[in-house]
Amino acid sequence: DRRSHRTHLPVGFRGICCRYCKAPAGKCGRFFPSSLKTLSDTQKTLYTLHRHFIKCKHVPDDVKLMLHKLRENHMEERKTLKGHGSQRAFFRLIWAFLCPDAEG
Repeated sequence: DRRSHRTHLPVGFRGICCRYCKAPAGKCGRFFPSSLKTLSDTQKTLYTLHRHFIKCKHVPDDVKLMLHKLRENHMEERKTLKGHGSQRAFFRLIWAFLCPDAEG
């Protein structure tokens, strides 16, 4: 996203894009976490993505409903998880896909 906030990232740097609106450059729906730490920050990634999907007029209503239900159940599900680190492992997998040559 060379016209927005991520001008320091090289051209071709992988990011995350809404599959429903395929937002053009400079618009909401495109996300370029520049480090594993940024990707792992739920305020900067998960909540931002969730807000986009709920507000995006191209996301089907059944998907929005499913996201709403999943978010409602999230806190209860976290209580039943054995051990910690599941979220960290999840973000490491995504980061490895986005930036295969980068270190964690």
